[in-house]
Amino acid sequence: MPKQSFRVQMYPHTKKILEEIAGQFNCFYGKEPSLSELLTQIGDGRLTISNNVVAAHQLPFETCFNLKMKVRMDLRGTIAKITEIIAKHEGNITKTKVESNGIYANLQILFFLKDIDSLASTVEDLQKIKIKKLEQFNEDQEFSAIAAQIGNIEDKFLDSFKDKNLIVDIVCLVGLKLQIKNKVGVLSQVTNQVARERFLISSIEQELGCHVNEAFIKLFLCLQTNPKNTVLEQINKVKKLICILKKIPDVENTDYIGVDYFR
Repeated sequence: MPKQSFRVQMYPHTKKILEEIAGQFNCFYGKEPSLSELLTQIGDGRLTISNNVVAAHQLPFETCFNLKMKVRMDLRGTIAKITEIIAKHEGNITKTKVESNGIYANLQILFFLKDIDSLASTVEDLQKIKIKKLEQFNEDQEFSAIAAQIGNIEDKFLDSFKDKNLIVDIVCLVGLKLQIKNKVGVLSQVTNQVARERFLISSIEQELGCHVNEAFIKLFLCLQTNPKNTVLEQINKVKKLICILKKIPDVENTDYIGVDYFR
């Protein structure tokens, strides 16, 4: 059957995205990316384009973080103050979940930052939030009533109560995405190196890519945020881990999980 010509109308930025995808999958006419060849390969089944591939070209890269916090929920303004700090550091919150447990609650916030180094200052500022920062939302008699319910006598003194940290505990998860060869044992090598670098894995999954010999590993690492392990030290350890993972022969690329993972 002879080929026919068709006219397609699209915005310039859409054409640019498709040309980038065409070049990524070696769809060329001469030395230039070919939309015709890209559409032909998709149409006859030689090429399948996933949503992740398209999203990666559409969206500016931002790193994903998942904060899990134990916070006081018997005072108004807890979530307002925490989200205010994240916004101050230009964090883009995409998901918030609260599970109440008496006076405390488990608060989970999924957000994105353009720079992983900004995570350290974000978490440090969250750890510094004192209960007295909620004075604009609560009256002194409310603070006193709550302080009086706590068993520790010291807490019954209002100033002492207000000077306590709002966030009792905080755990930060950072995501990594690895492009690997679809071969036996690669996942084992990756998780072995993660364990050697003293990281705990919160979640991990492996899935096939667009090609038979291609696969992706996506995992979230727990960053321990305590006085012995500052967030900045943990971030530097993650950067070191990425360099180590890239040296595994069957790992073709390693980077942080970004916005495209959630589209």
